Amino acid sequence: MFKGFSPETIDFLWGIRLNNNREWFMEHKTEYQKTLYEPMKELAQEVFAPFRDVPNMDFKLSRIYKDARMHPAVPYKESLWLSMRPEGMVWSEQPTLYFEIRPEAYSYGFILWKPKAEMMAKYRAMLQARPQEFLS
Repeated sequence: MFKGFSPETIDFLWGIRLNNNREWFMEHKTEYQKTLYEPMKELAQEVFAPFRDVPNMDFKLSRIYKDARMHPAVPYKESLWLSMRPEGMVWSEQPTLYFEIRPEAYSYGFILWKPKAEMMAKYRAMLQARPQEFLS
């Protein structure tokens, strides 16, 4: 059961931002798991619970480790996020619900990261045809 994030969560996030190296992370890995990863996992499970029966719907948790091919400067992310979206589709091209926590703030909402033009045209047409459905 999600009980919230603690001040230690934020301390860890500031710590990884200011000490983004393997030695520091390995010394604080237990803190990461206890104060950040496990609470985020609990939050994801609670947020996802009402959607379990929706076909192909799933949630994802980000990893703390950066992909060295794309982010060579530092080995760890200084945030953690969860997302909920249909499986089997490129996440950046579809509507995604998310929650992210960083040292200085958190954010949540609905995002379309890199939608294709034809998808956006269909989405706009749907909104124009059924505005009340969208608003409700």
